Amino acid sequence: MIQQPVSTQRVLYGAWILPLRYEAGPADYEWLAFATAEVISSAWKSQNALANSLESARFKVEGMCWASNGTFTISAIARDLISGSATIFNSAGDVENPFEVWRDLEQKLSTYLALQGMNVRPPAPPRPRATMEMPVENAPLPTAVQPQEAPLPPPPPVQEPTRIVEEKPEPKGVTVSRILEYGSTVSNELSRSILESLKRALDGAGILNDERSAAFRFESTYSELSDGTLVVYGRVIDRATGIPIGTIEIYGSRRNIRSLGGRIADAIMVKIPR
Repeated sequence: MIQQPVSTQRVLYGAWILPLRYEAGPADYEWLAFATAEVISSAWKSQNALANSLESARFKVEGMCWASNGTFTISAIARDLISGSATIFNSAGDVENPFEVWRDLEQKLSTYLALQGMNVRPPAPPRPRATMEMPVENAPLPTAVQPQEAPLPPPPPVQEPTRIVEEKPEPKGVTVSRILEYGSTVSNELSRSILESLKRALDGAGILNDERSAAFRFESTYSELSDGTLVVYGRVIDRATGIPIGTIEIYGSRRNIRSLGGRIADAIMVKIPR
């Protein structure tokens, strides 16, 4: 029996978008570069069009964005990794309403992928607002006013008992998730020491809050290099939207965990809007 050779050719499927480069604009809008990839990836994932990784993707999307004079602009390049062809897509809109810009970019990219044979649906255009106007030709004819007796006075209103509505406090401050060693899913003595040092520094600054009341969440991992240097890499996330607003990379040493926690806290406070 003759065995057929096993093919080693990879099957490429789906699309992958890289975080955009933030080319210019105020630092307050830098988070839009990271959020763009998160929003587009989430839309593709819901349609099973997101590749497992960049290495297995057929289409790669990358690009840049900037904020200027109240306008948020994206210039993205979609590249077919099989044919090598590339197409540029541009979207722009109000920087205070980035979801409209992302929706426009998603519609253009999804249309492009659908034309390349992928089973992906572009988002539906916004529905037109309903109008209360009636065409003149269908307007009812006026009717004669019939004499009527004077109406009876309305009954006195029934006063309902006053309801006490408990106001929820406005979210503020930041909460901190577990700090894990890169590649691990459990805490260790060193990660707990870094976490406690960070919490003390944030509490001393008056911005540490619990999970239910915090406006932001900080999540991170750490690595220990061969020379003993500790590297903590994390991101600050807006809990209301789930969108990262900034990333943090801090270097330190086992010998001074307190200083490391303080510098991480200082970097978090720079990222949080005041």
